[in-house]
Amino acid sequence: MKNANETMEQHTNGCDLCLMYDMPTTGALHFLNDSIPILNPIVESLAPSEMTLGNARLVPQESVENTLLRLKWFTSDPSSLFYFRTEQFRNYISLFQNARPLRAYL
Repeated sequence: MKNANETMEQHTNGCDLCLMYDMPTTGALHFLNDSIPILNPIVESLAPSEMTLGNARLVPQESVENTLLRLKWFTSDPSSLFYFRTEQFRNYISLFQNARPLRAYL
């Protein structure tokens, strides 16, 4: 849990994994930039408009039960967390492969 007196950058330095409930926020970018894996357990069904905002390929949206199973897998086999983190970071970075500076469009 984040301390109110610390920045998100300071907070992410002490995290090994982020569980994000409901919709992803801009705070997710701090975790993704630092290659901190994020899981998004869905406690309640999201509204259709909310479901379009997330990227389930990047941040898996699973039931709480499936998220707990995944966490159990991560603790029983630490290399699985490493591979998940690597794949998630690779997917995040790939989102920028077609990025161009604004000046290219002027």
